[in-house]
Amino acid sequence: MEGQLCLPAKRRTQFGLKLFVVLILSVVLGTIMPVLLEGSRILPAYKLDIPGGLMSGNFAVTSVWGQFALNILATIWSSLPLLTFVAISLGMAAMAFYASTLTRNTL
Repeated sequence: MEGQLCLPAKRRTQFGLKLFVVLILSVVLGTIMPVLLEGSRILPAYKLDIPGGLMSGNFAVTSVWGQFALNILATIWSSLPLLTFVAISLGMAAMAFYASTLTRNTL
């Protein structure tokens, strides 16, 4: 085991592995865990309806691609509170990752 842990690794490999770990941990610990632990207190229930009645049938779409675009828009609109948590945790992770890249070692 000691021989395997002492093998040289490229700086690019170390950088990529470090970035991957930071991003995964920030999303898991900064977004998923608070939502699981706090639930509806920090992420209130929200409707799957876009304001203005686009998804309630008041808007006629003639093409398949138009309906697909509306479905994507509705999905993004309904997950906007969760995406806010993801953006905050990734922003904090980016700042921490930048600070950690100023060092010369992996830790």
